[in-house]
Order: sequence, then structure tokens, then C-alpha cells
Amino acid sequence: MTRDLRIAIERGAGGSRAIMPIVPEILSDRGAVCAGALATLVDMYCGGLALEVADPNWLATLDLSLHLTAPLTRGNVIARGSVLRAGRQTVVLEVSLADDAGAEAALATMTFAVLERRSDTPVFARDFSTPRTELALPDSGLSAPFAERLGIRVVDPAIGRAELDLSDYTVNSLSALQGGAVATLVDVASVACGRELLGASVTTTDLEVRYLALGKLAPIRAQARVLRREARSATLRVEVRESGPDARLCYVATTRVA
Repeated sequence: MTRDLRIAIERGAGGSRAIMPIVPEILSDRGAVCAGALATLVDMYCGGLALEVADPNWLATLDLSLHLTAPLTRGNVIARGSVLRAGRQTVVLEVSLADDAGAEAALATMTFAVLERRSDTPVFARDFSTPRTELALPDSGLSAPFAERLGIRVVDPAIGRAELDLSDYTVNSLSALQGGAVATLVDVASVACGRELLGASVTTTDLEVRYLALGKLAPIRAQARVLRREARSATLRVEVRESGPDARLCYVATTRVA
């Protein structure tokens, strides 16, 4: 899924940055990049930064927060990250998202748990010195809206119920729902609920996701609950559960739509 977003990573003496082209398939109804696509960029970029400081150990995502302050509508999204803390048990990062001119449009943070490498931990080639890494293949790119390409479907907009099946496109190396796909599912559920609640087009402006367990039993289902309603905005709590007899709670989020 990150290949189709055509994300590239550039590294230099001043640090690194991630670049994501803005295309119609990642725009919201209001013509700005949706929170789900931005969160996917943050998740991928922060994962790479965290691996650099945690190497040779592995990581597990604990939380992701994203706060949008201005719309990103054309050109590229430029992400620049920094490590706020690199401890033996956790790594905390902050990422600024801006347009091509450098005007900041969003701020994100992520926290990872550091896991000691085991014999069955996936091993990938890691070269943190390459000046530029292109994730896209020659035929990569979106031919449908990002959420639709992930297979997300809104089941009941009145209660913000949305779901998706698992596929090779949406799972990570542990065969669980990829972190960016989780955030996009939360985004879609929030927007659907907010649109019904407020009777107007809305976007997700704030997103905080807690990663509690690996979602592996499909379909993965999200449902929103209204915490606070104002004239033109709402604060929601979104629970994301996997299927199965226990309907285990895997992710929980707080969002704001306006």
C-alpha cells in the first residue's frame, strides 16, 4: 500500500525527509489530503527512523497522533522527523508535515516499544545510508481512492461503522493489519459518523490511535461513538475490533471531525 502512495525517502547531512506526491486519490471531499493517507506516511517514515536507533532490535507500534492545522492540496507532502527519546524500552518520534514551500500543515508523534530480536523475527535488508529510497515500483500508483483501494467499506454511517478484510495489500510482516491501514479505517469511520451527525461534509482534523493488539481476524471492524458535539465539529471515540467469538479490541482512537 505504501508503494502506491509513491513515497520516497531522502537522506543528507541535515537529516532525512519523506516525500509523498499529492494525487486526487488521497484527497478528501474538501480537496485536501485525508488524515488516513497522512497517517500512513507518518507510520512508514517513523518506522524507518525508529529502526535506525533500535537496530538490531525490532519494534511494535504503541500509538500515533496526528493534528492537522492547514490543508495540503497540491504538490507534495514533505515529512521531516526527529527522535524525541530513544530508550531501552521505547522510542518516541515527532514529525512535521509541510507543503513544498515549507509551510507546516500538520504535526504528528509516534511511540514504539523496543522488542529484543528473536530467532523468528522477520529480517529485512536495511541500508540507512542510501541518499534516496524509492518505495514505488514502475507500475505503482493509485487508480481508485486510497480507502477504496484498501477495501474499506462503510456499513452504517450513522454509527460510524466501517470494516475491511485482510489481504497482502493491507497486512504487515506479522500478518496483522498495517498501522496506516488502521488509521485510515478510523478516519473513514469518523468522517462517515461526522457527516451524518453534523449534516455536512467533514474531514478528520485530529487523530490519536492506541495500538493494543495485532488485528489478524478479518473482517476488522471500526465503530464510532460521539463524545462531544459542537455546532460544526465533533469529538469521537472509535473502537476497532477483529472478528472472532471474542471480538477482541485491537485499536482504540480519539478523533475530531469538522
